[in-house]
Amino acid sequence: MTLPRQTGADRLLKMVGVSLIIHIPSVVFLNLNPWPTIIKVRPNAYTVTLMPISLPEPEIPKTPVQPVPKEEKIKPVEKVRKTQKETDSTKRLQEALDEIRKRVARKEREEERSTAITSAKASLEMESKLNDYYSLVWAKIKGMWTIPENLL
Repeated sequence: MTLPRQTGADRLLKMVGVSLIIHIPSVVFLNLNPWPTIIKVRPNAYTVTLMPISLPEPEIPKTPVQPVPKEEKIKPVEKVRKTQKETDSTKRLQEALDEIRKRVARKEREEERSTAITSAKASLEMESKLNDYYSLVWAKIKGMWTIPENLL
């Protein structure tokens, strides 16, 4: 008694049938499961209520009114004639003031040139200091950062 040999197509159809018999009930069972569904967690919204602050009105102390002093009559000033010595000394003073102004202007130009160079260096130093500060702040924030328990 020998059994007739089955062809490959017949075996394939039997295996597909068995697979469908197993998979269809399992998919239906998992879609209609009695377990609770997964709840998507949303972080709690933080609300802040700003309360108005009632400040008492400041009391303004009353100052006693002082009597206004009487104005004195001003006598007109007589014009004084300048002598030649005074005019010569004023000319010398004007020349000396002009020389001082020129020196100051030269020094200011030199300082502007030097400050332009140093300001570029200072801005680079300031930028590096700010970057260091920002990285320090972020490191502290990340070190203190906690994930809320309801997100775990």
